[in-house]
Amino acid sequence: MKYKKLTPSQLNIMKTLWDKKEPMIASDFVQLDPSLNLNSVQSALRSLLKKNYIEDNM
Repeated sequence: MKYKKLTPSQLNIMKTLWDKKEPMIASDFVQLDPSLNLNSVQSALRSLLKKNYIEDNM
């Protein structure tokens, strides 16, 4: 499997997911770090989905 490079924001999201070890939605990230922009988090999550680093459990 060829790994795709992550942006710094994508990597931060992945680290948060690894630390929390539970499903999260975009607003959860903003609650943890209010300096984050909801639209930016949503964009990063969509990109991680496309790269198959995360999956949508809805």
